[in-house]
Amino acid sequence: MQFDLLFLLYAVACLCIGSTVSAISWRWHKRATFFWKQEARAFLNLTVSKPSDDTPPPSFVNGRSQCINCYHNLHARDLIPLISYALSKGKCRLCKEPISKRYPAIELVALLSLSPLYFLNLTPLEWTFTAALISCLLVSLIIDYEHQWLPDELNALVIVLAFALLYISHENTNAHIIAGLIGFSLIAGLRFVFLILRKVEAIGLGDAKLLAALAFWLGPMALSPILLGASVTGILFSVMTRKPLGTRIPFGPFLIVSSFVLFYIREFT
Repeated sequence: MQFDLLFLLYAVACLCIGSTVSAISWRWHKRATFFWKQEARAFLNLTVSKPSDDTPPPSFVNGRSQCINCYHNLHARDLIPLISYALSKGKCRLCKEPISKRYPAIELVALLSLSPLYFLNLTPLEWTFTAALISCLLVSLIIDYEHQWLPDELNALVIVLAFALLYISHENTNAHIIAGLIGFSLIAGLRFVFLILRKVEAIGLGDAKLLAALAFWLGPMALSPILLGASVTGILFSVMTRKPLGTRIPFGPFLIVSSFVLFYIREFT
């Protein structure tokens, strides 16, 4: 009975992390878009058309959570993972407008991604770094899926966390560094070939940086399984969703999902 209670508490914590990931991914893109527009206006010597254009969206560390429809501040009872969404029947308590399904979906994805860590023999420090790394990758997954953009800062943070894990496990980092360089070169080389031969950008450099971070985390033997898994799942996704030929599909989410599956397969076998 004690084990079940502990896991239930752990699952609640995972859902809370999922709620945090959801908020970060939403605000990160909003702020990045704001600053991109500011840079463009400065470059073109344009003035803002309205005062709100000169006010940056709140960062994650400041500003209350708000309904994106009526902009009312949300209270604690509105922010309980899954439960608040279920009790409100998927609508804002104040304006009654529908709440996006992205929020409960991201919370469930975080639960699925983080809950297996509970059953691994990890020290508190190892769990902290691993959970933080997975959470960073979840933020990247969501941003890339929604906006086809992989922030460099998140890729760098994944590398830092992976290095910390390698350091505390006393593992040689040389092979991991080489794996990261090979991973980057594979995607960047493929991109270069398509640019030369077909004059199209078949894949972005963000994917090359992401694969470099994933390879640095999981090591050289992970490169082939990650690429194979991402390619297969990407093709299946295109077929199942009946994407028209030529539709741009973000590759980052498939790389990340493939790396999660590989990580847990290796840890549990």
